[in-house]
Amino acid sequence: MVGAMRASWSLVVVATACGPVALGTPASPASPEIATPSASATASTAASSAPASAVATSDEAAVGPGIATSASAPASPGAPPPTAPRADPRLTIETPYHAGAYPWPPEGPERKERIAELAKWNDGSLGEDRKWHAQPRVVIGEPVVARGKADTRAVMRALRAEQYWTVRKCFDPRVAEDPKLEGRTLLSLKVGANGVVSAATLLKKGDKRIPDTRKFPRAMPDAAVTSCLAHGFSGISVPAPRGKGATLLVSIDVWPGDAPIPERDASPTSGRVPLAAVADALEKARPALGACLDAAKTREPGLWGRVALRVDVSEQGRAGEIAETESTFPDRVATACLADVLRAVPWPEPKKGAARVVVAFRVDLRAERR
Repeated sequence: MVGAMRASWSLVVVATACGPVALGTPASPASPEIATPSASATASTAASSAPASAVATSDEAAVGPGIATSASAPASPGAPPPTAPRADPRLTIETPYHAGAYPWPPEGPERKERIAELAKWNDGSLGEDRKWHAQPRVVIGEPVVARGKADTRAVMRALRAEQYWTVRKCFDPRVAEDPKLEGRTLLSLKVGANGVVSAATLLKKGDKRIPDTRKFPRAMPDAAVTSCLAHGFSGISVPAPRGKGATLLVSIDVWPGDAPIPERDASPTSGRVPLAAVADALEKARPALGACLDAAKTREPGLWGRVALRVDVSEQGRAGEIAETESTFPDRVATACLADVLRAVPWPEPKKGAARVVVAFRVDLRAERR
């Protein structure tokens, strides 16, 4: 049985041709009204990665929570992680790596491109004609001026571009525990003449001046989320108001995406396995991996995305818990089938104790259409 991605998730047994596997129950480009990270946020270099219980930094979340993007991450110049596909154009097997040791290029344009590329592949898609939005949705409404004068549309654009990850930082850890969590938060922002928000106050009873454009009919019920948002919006900068300052009323709607929040980067272990031997074993398992894709094609012919699986290898060289990490692949049955194949792969005995390895596949069933 494949381990659940978080202890707080409910378990569901997925029946596949490869056998039953326990996985976390699952929860395209964002529509114009949904706040999305700015290009600079998506492609920026990251701060140090946080512990497993912490909230993802903007860059970590951009690639999918779980892959540390800090400068301290091991660099592997001139050695891109995906190996060249050999037989099946639908399946690319990335070079396996130990947990917490993704082979990032050095700081620079190539590293930024890799971050943006992984963000796209980790989300995945069911195809152009199918809706799939893996990440939580965030809608920051156009502010209402309660005092002073301000360009509200300019403020809205700035908030959507620059505070998306502020909202995600508050929402993600809570929705991981409550997959149905959603709602609206109303804030009063006191903005100085220089555009700095000196105070963000939670409006508990709402305000009739704010248009009721929310997707859901109830206020955000989680006090941890609302207090986090009030704290997170304090001290930020927005386009300066006209005059001595202004008070702006802002609505923030947030609700779950189509996939659970993925497991963050699993804690590294002291054990190490010969990764070249793992790569060879994966190549030999291509026929079995391809059978999983054959079955997936009958369900979702336009399916594509990255499947990153964390494998715990015992000191005896046996696969223990296997769980999806970093990615949010749209087809849970295919994920379970690929995990079962990994369980049958002969794993080398690690040195210095049990090891934790990440095996990632890039699946693209569209390749057969080309």
